[in-house]
Amino acid sequence: MKSERNSNDKNDFEYINDNNGYIYISEVSFAGNVIGANTENTVSEQVIINGREGIYYENKGYGTVIWNDDHQRFIVTGTVEKLEILKIAENIFVKI
Repeated sequence: MKSERNSNDKNDFEYINDNNGYIYISEVSFAGNVIGANTENTVSEQVIINGREGIYYENKGYGTVIWNDDHQRFIVTGTVEKLEILKIAENIFVKI
C-alpha cells in the first residue's frame, strides 16, 4: 500500500508492506518551513547520509533519520530496523 501527498514545498510518501512494516518519507523545502521532532526520552546518534550529517533516533517503536542537503530537509521514519531506514535514506536522491 502506498499513499502520496505533494505540494509546492513538501512531498510525503507512506508505505505499508504485507507484514505491517511502515515507512514514511518526507522531503521539505527550506523555504519558511520548521520541522519539529519528538526526541524526548530518546537516545540519538549522529549519522552520515550521502555525505551529509544527520541524526538518527528511536521513539515509541519508530526509528527516524533526519538530514539536509543544500535545498531540502529529508525525514525517513518507520517501524522497520535501523539499518533498513538508513539504507532507504541513502537511496534518496533529488533531481534538480
